[in-house]
Amino acid sequence: MVKTRLACRLLLVALVAGLLSCAGEETAERPPRTFLRLPVAGTWRVAADEGNVLHLVPVAAPPVAPGRPAVGDWDTAVLVPAAGTVVAVVDDLPEGPVDPAHPRGNHVVIRHRADEFTVLGGLRAGSLRVQVGDDVFPGHEIARLADSGGDPSGLRFELLDAAHGRPLPIAFHMYESDGRRRSMDFPRTGDEVRSLWVGVAVPDTTR
Repeated sequence: MVKTRLACRLLLVALVAGLLSCAGEETAERPPRTFLRLPVAGTWRVAADEGNVLHLVPVAAPPVAPGRPAVGDWDTAVLVPAAGTVVAVVDDLPEGPVDPAHPRGNHVVIRHRADEFTVLGGLRAGSLRVQVGDDVFPGHEIARLADSGGDPSGLRFELLDAAHGRPLPIAFHMYESDGRRRSMDFPRTGDEVRSLWVGVAVPDTTR
């Protein structure tokens, strides 16, 4: 039994590693099956939309430094976007400019019921509240945001297809973008977004 569990764990680790290495490849054509909520509370700006990788920064009034856009408190909660199981974590990389060898920085990978994976990167070292094998639920705090100081900075969000190892288009349910309510829609660079799920029960995570 122990050997079987270990073998399953090793296979899952290999699968996740393969998915992450393929994440920059051609996007899968099918729409996502996982009901995603924004992984943050409050108002955030889409700092960059790199194909199917979103970078989100908290919005506030004063800029943090000359030449950098106005952002909010970097030490803010990152939330679970959909129910699933944690399958990979990295929590020991130093905070600072993005390292090309580790573009996701500290991150969490969550496997969802529809055989899709979300990756949340740009997290503060030592802030992760989960470990591999934990079941997680929408809206629960999973970590704190780190200010990498890089370009783009902020929370890095990806959705991957387990079957083909390809990134999927990221569509969120029930959120507000520039004052307009949206659902099953795709934020773009420059959009200011706010989740409407806060304090609301989330429906089943798959269609």
